[in-house]
Amino acid sequence: MTINPSSWQALLLWSLIAEGGRGLQKDRAFQVTKAIREGLIKAGLLEMSLQGRTILLEVTDKGWAWAARHPGVELPKTQSAAPIFRSFLMRLMPFLQERGIALAELFPIEGGMAPTATGEIEQRIRQAYFQLTHGNTKQRVRLHQLRAAMPDLDRATLDRTLLEMQRQAVLVLMILDDNREITAADREAALDVGGNPRHILYFGA
Repeated sequence: MTINPSSWQALLLWSLIAEGGRGLQKDRAFQVTKAIREGLIKAGLLEMSLQGRTILLEVTDKGWAWAARHPGVELPKTQSAAPIFRSFLMRLMPFLQERGIALAELFPIEGGMAPTATGEIEQRIRQAYFQLTHGNTKQRVRLHQLRAAMPDLDRATLDRTLLEMQRQAVLVLMILDDNREITAADREAALDVGGNPRHILYFGA
């Protein structure tokens, strides 16, 4: 049986999923009509129960599976979707932080940077690093020094490239453990990785 929820039915499902899969109907930011609710219940995507006179809605396993298969479903163009987006962000950020994933890694430039551009930026990072260390490896360089050596490169692009180079084990991004060493420039230039600031980098080879 093919299930084709309407855009408003899909919005109801996603609004509940954003809260862990269940919630009170009265707490929706849009009007949940009987037709919207009953259509999902009939399709097996939603269950309803009563808490006194209050309607409690819960997404079924079938509803979760449907949502997982249709992440790009069209939703109504309404401001009612804004709280859902915020709920997802509130759950997403702790998830990324626990796994050490930077937000910049989740939202790369569409299609990725062109290979030649990426290679050129990586080469510039190497050149700046070795100029600052006088040709030495395994010597730490503060990120604010690296940024100052590449003033024409925007921060987002530099950060994405540094994260990619660390992922490929080309370099290491580290935190300054001794707070007494951390200056205002270090704080300003820090690169956030999973909710933790990285102040220095070094090439291991």
